[in-house]
Amino acid sequence: MFIREETLEGQHVALEPLSAAHVDPLREAVLDGEHWKLGYANEWPALKANLESKLS
Repeated sequence: MFIREETLEGQHVALEPLSAAHVDPLREAVLDGEHWKLGYANEWPALKANLESKLS
């Protein structure tokens, strides 16, 4: 099976493969003061390690 890394773009949104460039923006997104509503955001070290392991 072959997996192509491809970006899908529509009129209002683009869906692209996860990359290391997304790690810091994801962290910023959960620092808006409402992160307590997101269970995974409270575990940032574990989430970051998981993302980095999937990207290596």
